Parts: sequence; C-alpha cells; structure tokens
Amino acid sequence: MRLILPMGGRGTRLRPFSHTTPKPLLPLVGSPAIARLLDAFAGALGRVVEEVVFVLGPTADANLRRRLTEACAAEGLGASFALQPEPLGTAHAIACAGDALDGEVLTCWGDTLFTPSADVPLDGVDLLAWTVEVEDPRRFGVVVRDDGGRITGLIEKPPDATHRETLIGAYYVRDGRDLRAVVDEMITTGATGAGGEFQLTDAYDRLVQRGARMATAPAARWLDTGTLASYRETVRALLETGEHEPTAAEVAVAAPSFVHPDATVRRSVVGPHAVVEAGAVVEDSVLRATVVMAGATVRDAELTDSLVGERATVEGLTGTFTLGDDAIAHG
Repeated sequence: MRLILPMGGRGTRLRPFSHTTPKPLLPLVGSPAIARLLDAFAGALGRVVEEVVFVLGPTADANLRRRLTEACAAEGLGASFALQPEPLGTAHAIACAGDALDGEVLTCWGDTLFTPSADVPLDGVDLLAWTVEVEDPRRFGVVVRDDGGRITGLIEKPPDATHRETLIGAYYVRDGRDLRAVVDEMITTGATGAGGEFQLTDAYDRLVQRGARMATAPAARWLDTGTLASYRETVRALLETGEHEPTAAEVAVAAPSFVHPDATVRRSVVGPHAVVEAGAVVEDSVLRATVVMAGATVRDAELTDSLVGERATVEGLTGTFTLGDDAIAHG
C-alpha cells in the first residue's frame, strides 16, 4: 500500500520554516510529522504503508529528496518522487504520481495529522474518507448523504453549512487506477472546480457518482501544521495528551513539556507547553510555550510563545520571537 503525499506548493503559510524544512519533516514532540501520519494510517487500517510517493514542485532539490528518503527509511519504508511542474490543483498533484496510482493507495496532505477513532473494516469498500463534524465547513470539503444515510456525493467548499460531515483530506482507495482515470478525464476536459483548479474532492465525487462504494470513518482528533499558529496549537495538543515524559538533567520542567533525551538543558526552566528537540542546547534560560527545534542553541534568554528553528542561535533575548532555521539573534 502506498501513500501519495502532494508537496508541490510553496508552503508560504509556514514561512520562515518552509524555506528549509518540508512540512512532513517538521518536528512534533520528538517525532517528525510524517512518522505520526504513518502511525495514524497503520493504526486505523491494521496494515503498514510500504512506500511514500512525494509529489514535489519544480524547485525541490536533491537535499530535500535526501531528507525525505532518510525520514522514510527511519520508519522502515521506501520513498519515491514525482514532479508536479505547475500548481494546478490537488487532483492534478495526485495525477502526477502516474504509475504509483496502482493498487491500494492512501492520499493525504503533508500538513494534516489525525487520530482515528477506531479500526476501519475495508471489506466491501472502494473509497474511504476520514471525517469530522464542524460548525462551519465552508473552507473544506463535505460529504452529502440522502435521507437514508447513503453517501450521494462530495462537495468542495460548499456555499453553506447544510452538510457538516467534513473531509479532513485523508483517504483510502482500493484501486488507484480508478482514481487516476477520473482525474485524467478531468484534466483532459478542463473540469476545474473551486478556485479554478482541479480538485481532488471533485475526483472522489466522480467515483461516487459512478458507483464506487464509499464509507467514512470518524477522526477522533484532527490537527494541522500548515501555518505557524496551527503548528503551535498542534504541539500544545500533543503535549497535553501526556504521551511523552521529559528527560533532562539540571532542569526544572513545568508540565506539560518535552525535552528530547538527546537535548542538553542546563540551569534552565522549561515549560509549560515547551519543547526542546534532539541536539538542542538550552542554558541559563526560561522557555514558556516555546519550541526549540533540533540543533538549536538558546542561552541567557527568556522566551514565551516562540519558535526557534533548526540550528538557530538565540542569546540574551527576552520576549516572543520566531526564528527560521540557521538564524542568529543576540540581545
């Protein structure tokens, strides 16, 4: 089973981190986002993903491919790459996976995390979508059902809140060739949807209209890392689950917080809602609701609601800051 992960966008909502760190590699309380996503699918379906197919934009370089390959290898699975030459929509991105759309496939976005509410039986299912109920689904896609509860279609960015069973962007498809056929048809006929782009929700709707047996499964939790604000909220939510215990010496920790075993923290206070990732060094500092990413250094600082990028350096500062990877800031 393959996971198709579109990454052709520019990631402007997550700058400055998206300049150097792709969304699937963002650290989330000791684990990269891709690892948490794979765990969610495996837990829901009872089967592991063997390969991730990353659909990249034309500016992706060899270093990005290397880092994604290493992240997949750490999870015991393969990585391959496809090119989306221009951003024509989510369905177009999936179509760029080409022959990888053969057999069972999963599709999801690199900034989506979810927790399935239960195992999902796949017998008799051609298409499965994970969903949540939201008050205002107009920014998303929704499921449409008839009076008997049967799924009759999907709508991307509905005009009102009549239908509140909202698609989170995570799907299982029994035969990816069926998906590829409808997307190729959409592109050939110029059947764009919301925003003038080829929408994946519309492709799945076509499958439903042609008789695909579709089911939905509830997501117990739906998290997002697509913006700086939502990344902070996701880190806070993961900390509050209590899954991780801090490991550190010479440090006072205010729960919930996480200090990676490979981090160095001396004469400092960490928390609440603070994270210090692997290889980071924190000395003589106070961190509140702050994420210090891998390899960063913080000395003589008092940071609140801050993000310190990979290998960044902060010395002698007090306040709220967002520093991208490799940045240097002195007080």
